[in-house]
Amino acid sequence: MKKTKLRILTSISMLIAIGIILAEVVQISYPPGSSTFIRFSLGYITILLVSLLYGPVYGMIAGAIQDVLGFYVATLLSSYLPWVSAPGAFFIGYTINAMLYGLIPGLLFRRSGKNEEKVYGVLCFILSGAMLVASVWFLFNVNLIRASYLNVTEKTVIAVISVVVSLVMNGMNLRLLRKKPAQKTSYKIMFTLTLLYILTSLILTPIWIVYFYLGTFSSVTYVSFWVLLPIRIVKMPIDLLIYSALLPKILKIVRSVVDGEEEIEPSVQ
Repeated sequence: MKKTKLRILTSISMLIAIGIILAEVVQISYPPGSSTFIRFSLGYITILLVSLLYGPVYGMIAGAIQDVLGFYVATLLSSYLPWVSAPGAFFIGYTINAMLYGLIPGLLFRRSGKNEEKVYGVLCFILSGAMLVASVWFLFNVNLIRASYLNVTEKTVIAVISVVVSLVMNGMNLRLLRKKPAQKTSYKIMFTLTLLYILTSLILTPIWIVYFYLGTFSSVTYVSFWVLLPIRIVKMPIDLLIYSALLPKILKIVRSVVDGEEEIEPSVQ
């Protein structure tokens, strides 16, 4: 038992260390080296792995530890690496986001329903269709994307990429229809990632930003919340495509490395 516990803690520690590197060092932000609303990284993927492999409790703990340690690592590295964003002051809201990435996947994959592949399939089609509609809408209404650090051309390029990626995600959903039911756990992965993105990036993070910078909830804060949403909605399909394409494959590799050929629930193919 002690050996198993030690093995689990060692594996989680390694994943947290990798997650900090992915989140704080291997990242793309615009403008480079600044704290912006446009940022791409794979930092959450290790928290997702911990949650899927070891459950929601370990996932929440890993999310909290990775976020707190990552803050101090980013603060240190921002002085030496120009592409690392300076995080500014520590804020507990972002730690809550990371903990949710560790909690929700572990809860959803704890049990499997009889017809869940159909349910998640329908939900994924609805969500990916909504993303496509939203991306096309903002492509033809780029003036609604309010971001002082982007000019009209940059907004248009991002919107075009968002439309293309949304089309790809809808194509991925159609491709999954041809697979056997046992191979359709990717629907569940897609839904989980979409749910997390909506909850953290579209709802909580704008609240954290508004509250953090303005210090109080008011009518001004309320307006600012909605101002932050368009760029995040446009960015959403890009993030989700990367994560949904990589997570099942990485999970399979990590499971094989950490536990050999032994099967671990949940099984994601």
